[in-house]
Amino acid sequence: MWVALTRLMKPVELLLAASSARQKYNLYLEESKKTAETEQSVKKRKAVSDQIEELKKKKAKLHQDISALEASADMLLTKAETKHDIKYETEANSLHRTV
Repeated sequence: MWVALTRLMKPVELLLAASSARQKYNLYLEESKKTAETEQSVKKRKAVSDQIEELKKKKAKLHQDISALEASADMLLTKAETKHDIKYETEANSLHRTV
């Protein structure tokens, strides 16, 4: 096989062909490495943004729960004032402490 190649191509042409093939292979390796790095950074970015969105949802839910507890406590205080019952005031105070 080697003899057949040397008869078809001159030694200089063989060196140029081998050099060109090696350069193309190196370019391919560099491109695949860059692609892998880009994909990895995109995955990391997506994971962080997903985590941020999840935390924002949790925060909104907590604010909603706090508002509901405060409204309930205010309603109980109003009820305690109108009915002159200390039981409602005690419940309202316990709700205010949990908030």
